[in-house]
Amino acid sequence: MTLIYLTSALMLILSVALMQWRFGLFSIIQLNVLQVMFVSHVLSQFLPSFIMVLNAENVAGPTYFLYCGISLILIPLGGLLADAILQVRPNAFFYSAPMRNDFLFRRKFTRFFLLYFVFCLVIFLTYVSQVPTMPIYDLIFGVSDVTGHQVARREASSMGLLYGMALRFFMPVLFLMGLMSRGYFVGSSLRSLGLMAMIVAVLYNAWPGSKTPVATLFLMATFVLLIRASEMLPKRDGEAAEVARMRQIINRKRAVRFAVIVAVLAFLYPVGVFLMLPAGEQGIGYVLESVFLRVFFKPAENTYAAFELFMNGGFTYFSDISKFSHLMGGQYVSLSQLVASHRGLGDLTNAPPAAIGNFYAQGGGLIVVIGVLVASFLFKFTENILRQYATKSPLVIALYTTIIFGAFRFSWANFHNLLFSEVFMPMVIIAIFWIVISGSRKTEINPGGFSSEMQDNQRFK
Repeated sequence: MTLIYLTSALMLILSVALMQWRFGLFSIIQLNVLQVMFVSHVLSQFLPSFIMVLNAENVAGPTYFLYCGISLILIPLGGLLADAILQVRPNAFFYSAPMRNDFLFRRKFTRFFLLYFVFCLVIFLTYVSQVPTMPIYDLIFGVSDVTGHQVARREASSMGLLYGMALRFFMPVLFLMGLMSRGYFVGSSLRSLGLMAMIVAVLYNAWPGSKTPVATLFLMATFVLLIRASEMLPKRDGEAAEVARMRQIINRKRAVRFAVIVAVLAFLYPVGVFLMLPAGEQGIGYVLESVFLRVFFKPAENTYAAFELFMNGGFTYFSDISKFSHLMGGQYVSLSQLVASHRGLGDLTNAPPAAIGNFYAQGGGLIVVIGVLVASFLFKFTENILRQYATKSPLVIALYTTIIFGAFRFSWANFHNLLFSEVFMPMVIIAIFWIVISGSRKTEINPGGFSSEMQDNQRFK
């Protein structure tokens, strides 16, 4: 046990030093993917695992604590590997670069946004037609059964994979592009369309009655507003330097003010829904405690249960991934329901372990090491691609935000969901969609944050 404590403490010290040296761990203004992934893992997995290992009844506690500690060092190592393959400029270049807003590019983006909005609207209308009542309304007013509506979204259609992608990726991207439309589009009609896009996204994510998807939209919006606050506004013709500086300060203050408001909404929405449910009858203190435990301890409890379930072997060998098990002709294993049953929560309850719990259930410690390293590499490599090759626009900022939030969810959700339905595969779909619609295969951001075309415009002025 002493050796495990020493090993984990050493991993923590080394990983913090490495993260600060290479990835700016303590830079809270300009967040990056690995920074969020690391902090989320420390708060949601490593610290709770230390509490669990102190309880002698938790027989798998030492193993869980050890692999949480090993994961700390694997996160920056995966990032270093990604940087070795594709090196990019520091955070400041991406954050301070203004969005490309010349006429030709804005026309391409407008065409993309309109078609993407139609795509999301079709998904929304298709889903609503299969679940004609609004479960969030029923849940609040006690009209119908909670569990039935939670299951309805998953079982309503064979299009469950598409609905999942829409919930975690397509609708958040639509919401964020709509949020940025006011400062990007020219003309009230397009700005109104952006507002409509935000409403559609909120309705879709609120429809099943779950609180997290709507809170997610507000959290992502907070991050987008902080990015916009860091942008350097292009200097206007004949504008004095002092006037330009004051305009920059005003823009930054306004963006930060809205970011604080949206962050408060992200907190108030789930708390407000809790208060209107039967659980709210026990008072605001109980609700706040429930929200806190749900955020910081429930993912760890589910992950620990996975370690305890498979501490003597009997791994799933990836049969807990439904598409993979069907492809291989094997029997699907619902790890989420196994964990719920093991914790005494009932066979119909879902209690999904976080990524490292999933990795351990799939093949033990070796899969944990490989899985965390691969996940860290993919997150950082995707971030590097966006920074190096994508023209900064509302779409790119929205995609970057989904990567940040995906890195945060790494300590909450299983990795194959992030891979197939929440981050990486949907992002490939969006990239193909953009290439087909815009007709461009390569866009660039130069060190100052301007595309080559924008540089030419500046040169001729």
